[in-house]
Amino acid sequence: MMRGGAILFGTDVGFTPEYDPTREYLMLEEAGLPFREILRTLTTEPSQRFGMSDTGIVGPGKSADLVIVNGRPDRDIRALADVAAVYLRGNVVYER
Repeated sequence: MMRGGAILFGTDVGFTPEYDPTREYLMLEEAGLPFREILRTLTTEPSQRFGMSDTGIVGPGKSADLVIVNGRPDRDIRALADVAAVYLRGNVVYER
């Protein structure tokens, strides 16, 4: 959260390889958001905003929605767009 507001990053279509969000990730970084804040825009901020207490964090009793990326997005934010697999409720829904 920055300056009293929360940034929510997401899409209503879910993950699709036809859409590349790299530019948006770079813009968040260029705006001064550190990696942890960018990650929050994708995970905990949306789940908190929409009252989804079983999402946004990895842990026991959570819904097991995960996105696995290639690379180290903490070192190169573009890695967030290099999706290797997506799990929804613990089931693979996309795998490259």
